[in-house]
Amino acid sequence: MRSEVGREQQLRAQAEADAQRARAQANADRTQLEQERLARQRAENEAANRVQPARTAAPAPPPAQPVVVVQAPPAQLGENPPKTELRLRLFRELSSAMTARDTPRGLVVEVADGDFDGPALRPDLASRLSRVASVLAAHPDMFISVEGHGDRFSTERAMAVRDALVRAGAPTRSMSARGLGNSRPIGPTSSMNRRVEITVSGDPIGSAPYWERSYQVTPQ
Repeated sequence: MRSEVGREQQLRAQAEADAQRARAQANADRTQLEQERLARQRAENEAANRVQPARTAAPAPPPAQPVVVVQAPPAQLGENPPKTELRLRLFRELSSAMTARDTPRGLVVEVADGDFDGPALRPDLASRLSRVASVLAAHPDMFISVEGHGDRFSTERAMAVRDALVRAGAPTRSMSARGLGNSRPIGPTSSMNRRVEITVSGDPIGSAPYWERSYQVTPQ
């Protein structure tokens, strides 16, 4: 009799233990399923966030195309054709060497941030500045202003460009150089604002931009 009672107790204990194991396994399965559901939800949200900007963002504007300058008819040469013709010729010569703009301040040749290593000029810039210097040497009656813009290297970069122009033969009598720091930004990024501008001006080319507006030519 005792053996039968003991056996029943043993069977009940085993059944309870099996039930506990089953409940524990069910809880573990539910936890795993919930974790998998959350992981899928996170993955779907991340994918939606990656795709959403592509759906809502405005299309990027087309890249600016370099302006091709052609000979203007006589009616478009302004009030002083000789000055305008010289301005156009000088502008073409400068823009064949480096990126140049025709502005009310004068003909502006831009030395970009990528042409420098810190305050120093990159070696491949020397040949381009030499071409600019040869153009300037042919017009010694022009004013040449070298201005550095951007960060703490603006003065050092302006001086480096001036020295390179002088070594290549540019006239020094009417050349100046200075750093302007961040006082004249031209765009939203610091790399765009870090630049050196070589401005060529003077009475021989007048003060009015060709076509009566500013425009830019990038060397091909």
